Amino acid sequence: MKYKLKEGRVPSNLNIDELINNIERNETYKQFVKDGMVYFLSLLCIDEEYPDHMVENGYIILNDKMLQEVIGKGGKTSRTATIKNILKYNKIIDCLPYDKKKKSYSFRLNENYNTGCTLSIEFSERISGVLAKINSTKTSKQIAEELLLFDNDNKEYPHLIDQFNVHDFSVDHNLLKAFLLAVVDKSTDYYADKKYTNYSFLSLFSFIGKSLKLLTKLEERSINFNSSENNHRFYNGLTNLPKVLRQFLFINGKEIGEVDMSACQVYIFASILNPQFCSSESDSEYHINNIYPKLMHFFKNLDIINFSRKPGNTNYVLGEYFNDNDKKEIEEFSDFDFANKDFYSSLAEDIFKKETDLEVINDEVIKLNRNSVKKSIMNILFNSNEIHRGADRVNRGFETKYPQVDNFITLFHRLYTSRDFAILLQRCEAFIVLEKATFNILENHPTAPIFTIHDCIITTMDHIKLVEYEMVKEIEELTKKKVGVKSEQISFHRQSPNETQIDEILLKHKITSKSLNKKLININESNIDLAVKYLYGDNPVKLAEWNKKLKRSIQT
Repeated sequence: MKYKLKEGRVPSNLNIDELINNIERNETYKQFVKDGMVYFLSLLCIDEEYPDHMVENGYIILNDKMLQEVIGKGGKTSRTATIKNILKYNKIIDCLPYDKKKKSYSFRLNENYNTGCTLSIEFSERISGVLAKINSTKTSKQIAEELLLFDNDNKEYPHLIDQFNVHDFSVDHNLLKAFLLAVVDKSTDYYADKKYTNYSFLSLFSFIGKSLKLLTKLEERSINFNSSENNHRFYNGLTNLPKVLRQFLFINGKEIGEVDMSACQVYIFASILNPQFCSSESDSEYHINNIYPKLMHFFKNLDIINFSRKPGNTNYVLGEYFNDNDKKEIEEFSDFDFANKDFYSSLAEDIFKKETDLEVINDEVIKLNRNSVKKSIMNILFNSNEIHRGADRVNRGFETKYPQVDNFITLFHRLYTSRDFAILLQRCEAFIVLEKATFNILENHPTAPIFTIHDCIITTMDHIKLVEYEMVKEIEELTKKKVGVKSEQISFHRQSPNETQIDEILLKHKITSKSLNKKLININESNIDLAVKYLYGDNPVKLAEWNKKLKRSIQT
């Protein structure tokens, strides 16, 4: 991800010159502060393609080291501190205290300025020079995470970027509009007589407007591409699009479907939980040195204090040592039949049988609990807080069935951190799907449309079985392990609004006293205006009615 070197953006209703003129310092200092303020505000002016990992609890996490480096260093009177104080004093930004763990402050534009309407302002020559220097060198992970403004420049997955130039996305606006109108019609009762009814409507319409912008970018091929320096995932015009709206998308005028791995993160974990993945004697492409070499260095550097390095533990797997009995249990987990069984449903069945002493579990019970099991497994894999992990019955069920695997995860989090574990699995996913499988599928079938959302491949329905077959072949050839994949059609030329989907959208945008603070950052007038005009542009009465209803009334 790279900075745009020339241009920033600020809220259109903010007069920066007026703020700067009130500073009692010389003109040179004022100019430096103005230059830095443009850069700082650019990081807070979010749009439909803003990186999700930068937002937490409704605030934007900005690395303090990067701010100091670009804007100016110093103590309490530094330009960075001056900018923060001016913006806070004038109620232009809200700010959370410094987070020592993240080495960052968190900010957001005040509700009055988070409108989505911005003015473009060129960065100063000095700011552009600093950003150019950053772009030309390898930055640390902390700094890399904060890069927000980026060009259409990505050299890691050119075969995937090219697909957006070769194939055409279109939207069935008749179906889309009918669905969105059904959502809005139901919202009037759904949000009625609630304390934050107004904000619920604002959140809903802002979501609709943001989604329309994303769909327009796909139709017009106006897409920003980015691959993360951390997890190597590929972000494109599809990754930010809400899943519920994919049903209105068509590629080359054809209905589309998706193919993805079953229990992807668990499968990947099982596929690397073997001696060969880290073996210095292995010549396999699917090797830690090709995916996360820095972690392999950690393994070696920390080996002398590795808690699992004990007498009798002669088996080395993924940074930890095991005895023969423990190795057998790990192999039992690793040998799970992903090709013919669903891991989450299978674990749910085991847990419920143990809890109820029933031999046969109703399929609907398992289905209803699959999502909760999946969520709990993600918690087991990536949450280093052992108290939180142990409090869940699914976590306890996993620990009972696979105690040594659970111990492995706990020790890995202690030795190398849960973040490294998450990055490792996500990099493996990117290596398998983005770097290898999609590349080889396109090499063998160059006319097939291939688009990705992480581990999921999107294609037209006339290619779905081909992609499913090729995906299995490529993954198994790389990992040497049987994989399960599932495919389904996601867009249809004929369909009616789905009530379940409508309810999910309405629930997500229902604002309460608990959620208001987190949701404010996603509400802006430009998206709301776009949504109202799209839905009611041909109905002046409804247009006026909703414009009046959606007039923002700040609540504190």
